[in-house]
Amino acid sequence: MAAIVVIADDRYVEKALRKLVVLLQAAGAAIADGLVIRCVAGDLSIEAAMVRSGTMLIRMPEHCLIPLKAFKLALVNDEIVISSAQCGLNKATVAITEAMFEVYNLSRKMAQHCSKSPWSLIASHLDLLSYITPPSRDDFPFSARDLRSGDKAKVMLASFLHSRLFTHQPNEQTRPRPVLVPVTDFLNHHWTGAPYSYDRYRAVVMRRSAPLPGKGDECFASYGLHDAYDT
Repeated sequence: MAAIVVIADDRYVEKALRKLVVLLQAAGAAIADGLVIRCVAGDLSIEAAMVRSGTMLIRMPEHCLIPLKAFKLALVNDEIVISSAQCGLNKATVAITEAMFEVYNLSRKMAQHCSKSPWSLIASHLDLLSYITPPSRDDFPFSARDLRSGDKAKVMLASFLHSRLFTHQPNEQTRPRPVLVPVTDFLNHHWTGAPYSYDRYRAVVMRRSAPLPGKGDECFASYGLHDAYDT
């Protein structure tokens, strides 16, 4: 087992993060020795003082990824609740998903998102819809109709998950599908950060980004060019 360090200012968050790491490693995920998962006031980040730039930081095989469309999710009092899961899912995938959402809930990620998301402002001031509307795209998870209906919970949950998803294609014969990538999700964005990639087994790989001045040992991911609405 890799020596992963978890540092959190909340013991419940720390316990949840440790549980997530154990489940991932048991399911075949590879996490670099010395990687530090830090959570302060609900803000998650990754550090890796012992890992050289360009080398593997995190490797997530297929059943460690969280297939969003396989779960029916709801937002209840700023917490993400799983109401049902698709039949036949790998047991490890279900356990990892539950642990990942436990981390989100304990670190109050949805409350943070609801207070900062521009969609929250628009949902509260629908006159803004005449200026800014959600794009009419198959991959965008909510519409102007959802905003007008007053279903703020759906809009907030959908916009939160949409901002974190990775479009995963297991092989050339399957259609891409939206997934969450555990632990890698905790990396903050920087335009010079490391991109997502695959190894020959189609496991999702994140490499150690080049150190940034003034950022200490923190590692960053590049989320790519965002849609103008997301930005």
